[in-house]
Amino acid sequence: VTSSTNVVSEILPKVAEELGLSKKTLIVRGGGDGACACLGAGVVSPDEAYLYLGSSSWVSTCSTEPIFDEKSRTFNFAYPIEGFYCPTGTMQAGGASYHWAKDALCQHEEEKAKALGLSAFTIMDDLVDQTRPGAGNLIFLPYLLGERSPRWNINARGAFIGLSSTHRKADMLRAVLEGVVFNLKIVLDILETKGKFDKIRLIGGGAKGRNWKQIVADIFGKTVTIPEYLEEATSMGAAIIGAVGAGEMTFKEASTFVRDVQFIEYNPENHRYYERLFEVFDKAYNSLIETYEGLASLRTYSD
Repeated sequence: VTSSTNVVSEILPKVAEELGLSKKTLIVRGGGDGACACLGAGVVSPDEAYLYLGSSSWVSTCSTEPIFDEKSRTFNFAYPIEGFYCPTGTMQAGGASYHWAKDALCQHEEEKAKALGLSAFTIMDDLVDQTRPGAGNLIFLPYLLGERSPRWNINARGAFIGLSSTHRKADMLRAVLEGVVFNLKIVLDILETKGKFDKIRLIGGGAKGRNWKQIVADIFGKTVTIPEYLEEATSMGAAIIGAVGAGEMTFKEASTFVRDVQFIEYNPENHRYYERLFEVFDKAYNSLIETYEGLASLRTYSD
């Protein structure tokens, strides 16, 4: 077993020629995508954590020892820095849930955005601006693709719960954003059994949405920081490993690469409300487990 920063060889001459690289280029072992992302997100000590809001989404930290959950809802990677681990929980449909909402509910917003030269998500943010925390007591279970952490249930499916005649599209969009973060809060709570995080760094495409980052802050009850670069954490981590392996820098020097440019403070009143709604969210999933199994046992009508 060797570390992530071990030099394992030099580049093959033919490959160097094809890529236009020096024939003395070193090959460093590197790490998996999740571990590289943690390093590239600037999380280099156990008191730090980050949240990635992409198609799939996860919360991760760096620790001197694995964090084992008694229900096996989270897991551990080896961290690129020797002697450290990456306790993590990854859900299937984070940003993918909001992308589904765009495709299923927001044809008008997509057309409007196209005419204005904007992203449809910008127009959707305008709708969510009109809503209040809790979306009128509407809950969304974000299990459109089954679920990995923290549920580990391939039969789980998405659901709106509490839908009434007073709800509108904007409420449904907000409920999707909140449902994803409620699910990730379960992971965060597990990781915090070894110590609380004062803040959490948010990266990924979801960090671009003005409403989603405030929802993260309010549900987590933490300051959310937004780094200068949102979507390059994995490649940044891999580059850092290569540079350290080649002797061009140290991990301590690399930790200064990530610079936060925005800080979002949570609203205590919103957080207290979300704490109560979170309990309902968790119970809603558990109450539907038997229903999910029943649906999975049926063939679709076309079969």
